[in-house]
Amino acid sequence: MPLPRLHRIREIGAVWNRNTPPKVRSFCWKLCNYALPTMSKLERRNPEVDDVCPVCKAASEDLLHTFLLYPAARQAWALSDLPWMVISDWKNDVESWFRSVTKKLDSPKGDRALTLCRQLWLNRNRWLWKNGGSSPLEIVARTRWILSDFEEYSCSLNNSVAAPRVSIKINFDGATFADLNSAGVGVIARNSDGVCIGWRKRLVPIRASPEHIELLAAAEAVAFGKEMGWNRIIVEGDCLLAIFQAEGLRGRPVHFW
Repeated sequence: MPLPRLHRIREIGAVWNRNTPPKVRSFCWKLCNYALPTMSKLERRNPEVDDVCPVCKAASEDLLHTFLLYPAARQAWALSDLPWMVISDWKNDVESWFRSVTKKLDSPKGDRALTLCRQLWLNRNRWLWKNGGSSPLEIVARTRWILSDFEEYSCSLNNSVAAPRVSIKINFDGATFADLNSAGVGVIARNSDGVCIGWRKRLVPIRASPEHIELLAAAEAVAFGKEMGWNRIIVEGDCLLAIFQAEGLRGRPVHFW
């Protein structure tokens, strides 16, 4: 398989303009640049890895198998009401498949197809790491709910007053290190132009749940903003529990994809 070249897939840049949640766009970029760690890709890097699909155990797991040939994936596509003749048009590689899907389907159906791909990948990971996933019907229902919720959220943003340009966004994240019996939290701050203006990282000498560590990271972000003397900040993270805690105190709705 040839290495992906950005000048051959210029159309893929349009993925960032799709009307889908940011995580779906990021996923599609990784997909088109062969950055998803399928078992066949891992096997090429480490011959000791078994390239058999960790879910069905019946075939080598590559991108084609994961998103089209795997039985649960085929069932999900059938339940999605998307045209199978377009979805199954995998001629050479994922790049050409992506171009075909986004060109032949109208915008809403194309967005649904890309979002469903991400849900199939997430479901694959749940089977791999948690030994259990969702049914094809649940995958399709989740896909529709995500797009519906994102559309509602986008409409609410269009009808709301934009945040002042002086706002500073602080992103937080946390990670656990089982071998060190500790955890780490980190925050990074950017101004309204997206320029990094500060950051902080700290090792936490405790062993706790990932959710607990994310809450500590969120608290670290707020404390960092106060110490820097910033009066107007936006705190952002990807932990649903931490967001619920923060937004619950502020009395504002939560949107998580």
